[in-house]
Amino acid sequence: MDSILIYGSIGRMEEMRHLFAGESYEVLETDALGGLYELIRKKAPHLLLMGLSGRGEDGVDIVREIRKESSIPILVLMEQNAEGEKIEMLEAGADDCISYTDCSPLELLARAKSRLRRYTRMSCEAESKEKIYRVHDLVINDISKRVFVGKQEIKLTPIEYEIVKLLVQEKGKVLSISQIYEAIWHMRPIGADNTIAVHIHHIREKLEENPKEPRYIKAVWGTGYKAG
Repeated sequence: MDSILIYGSIGRMEEMRHLFAGESYEVLETDALGGLYELIRKKAPHLLLMGLSGRGEDGVDIVREIRKESSIPILVLMEQNAEGEKIEMLEAGADDCISYTDCSPLELLARAKSRLRRYTRMSCEAESKEKIYRVHDLVINDISKRVFVGKQEIKLTPIEYEIVKLLVQEKGKVLSISQIYEAIWHMRPIGADNTIAVHIHHIREKLEENPKEPRYIKAVWGTGYKAG
């Protein structure tokens, strides 16, 4: 599921939240500048919708700060159609800059979807060349055999690594215990249930902020496991 981070409190932000949630996007929200940077680092959202209300914040500086570490698409909503400020925002690294009085919710949604498609396509093209696999902010570099959640490197055993890689490569697809066992051990899945369950337990302890409510490796009751 693509995620959209909404920052700011101008008039239409509540309307935007309901609009994106209705389109099955994961919606993250913050009205605090520190929370904005933290969510980008920890949650790695796919798009930032930033509302500027003239409350003393310098949107250009915020965009520049984000661009030091992230290539997330940034759509800026402004109260006024100030051409000079729009140009500054775009030069700082914003992808689009819109006056919310001139932009309908459906037009904004269309712009957001366009940016998301381009961002996802470019990410997939780059990652396929580099053998990088990801789900949310869990990233696997299959060249260096390193795993990261956000910026934190996670140390996995070789078997744990192969299980995680398999599930992330097939993200969204449910793999049965037998499929996982045969793919990793290349043997008939005799006694596979307990073996896989123990490894999944250890993997969640390492990857998940709350292993009881996993975000990356999820069980599908009576069927198997999936990533995402």
